[in-house]
Amino acid sequence: MKHRYSIFAESLETIRSHNKKGLSYTLGVDEYADMTWEEFSKNKLGAAQHCSATKKGNHKLKLTDDVVPLTIGGKQEL
Repeated sequence: MKHRYSIFAESLETIRSHNKKGLSYTLGVDEYADMTWEEFSKNKLGAAQHCSATKKGNHKLKLTDDVVPLTIGGKQEL
């Protein structure tokens, strides 16, 4: 229990310190204030996606020498 309280106390100090700066947004206490960033990211952010849209090297780009004309208002610019 002391461990959770010390994490909460550290979060509260971070919140108060941030809010004293007078920035355009403020921080506040929520149900996750007694979790470390590591605990929060592991338990609440979910696993990384491993699908075809997120895999490196999955998309093949074919380069060509084709020239695409630029158009402005329907008229071709040279």
